[in-house]
Amino acid sequence: MLVDFHTHTDASDGELKPTQLIERALLLGVEQLAITDHDTLNGWRSLRDRLGGSESTLKLRTGIELSSEWQGNSVHVVGIDVDPENPSLVLLEEKQKITRFERAEKISSRLSKRGVTGALEGVTKLAGDAALTRPHFAKWMLNEGYVSSESQAFKSYLGRGKIGDINSLWPPLETVVGIINSAQGVPVLAHPLKYKFTNAKLERLITCFCECGGDAIEVISGRQSLEQTDKLRQLAYKFSLLASVGSDFHCDGKYLANIGINAGDLGCIPSIWSDVSLV
Repeated sequence: MLVDFHTHTDASDGELKPTQLIERALLLGVEQLAITDHDTLNGWRSLRDRLGGSESTLKLRTGIELSSEWQGNSVHVVGIDVDPENPSLVLLEEKQKITRFERAEKISSRLSKRGVTGALEGVTKLAGDAALTRPHFAKWMLNEGYVSSESQAFKSYLGRGKIGDINSLWPPLETVVGIINSAQGVPVLAHPLKYKFTNAKLERLITCFCECGGDAIEVISGRQSLEQTDKLRQLAYKFSLLASVGSDFHCDGKYLANIGINAGDLGCIPSIWSDVSLV
């Protein structure tokens, strides 16, 4: 059974339109899917009036990936099955949109001190109506010839610990998890190993996540080793969290995961794709 609860469209920093993402999922035989754009439900909203018919083999679940701050670090929480009309969530979307623009201003200002000029105007034009993200900066820098690849933009300017890595603007982890819960959603700790925390620090993060109402953890995120999957499965068991899985699909790439994760790879671990776990 193929499922995927972490994907992106051009409503944030993905390359596919929401309709194209759905078409891809149907073609691959994905049975359950969530579009989880960064800090916006607009990708899902563009689909809600078109669902039915050909999508009957695909269960599309409402989702969003929300940015938060924990101990000075940017931590992402995916909300699955959230009520898109929940006032607190809608308000948070609006606040996050403003925060993303403020962050883009700060990144642009820092880049200008390194000789990269005109970033804010260029990135805003490139992103259009989409949520402003660092990948938009990377793409713009590549287009303008400041870097030879988008990965170089992250390695030199935008990645963890670089001048474009600004985390202090996001709301606290507790606030984000609380809003997902208030919207009747399932809070999922996204890509836990991506933060590159020590084992002790990762367990402190998960402890805090659980204490503030977190329900699930991504046991598979994109392409990862069996050892990594086993580590995350053990953490799910240790903290009594449901398992979630996702490709974190943004675009096609040689080393990137395509849409759809084989749920059978995890055995009978309690999960968010099991009807029993959602009762």
